[in-house]
Amino acid sequence: MLEQIGRKDQVEPYLDRAIAEKQKIMGFCHREYKVKDPRAVILQGPGRATLQPLRPRFDVLPDLARRL
Repeated sequence: MLEQIGRKDQVEPYLDRAIAEKQKIMGFCHREYKVKDPRAVILQGPGRATLQPLRPRFDVLPDLARRL
């Protein structure tokens, strides 16, 4: 989904289109955590280290995910 969006300025138009077409949006329709998952904190460092060699292609994806 993030690769389909491509850039941060395309997040809102993508979501508007997906909602209008009644598409499923990955990562939504699940319960909301009231606290941050402790596993996420542990995995953030290794995740960044894994993506580091793949830059710049995947450099934009974490920003897109946070924007969503």
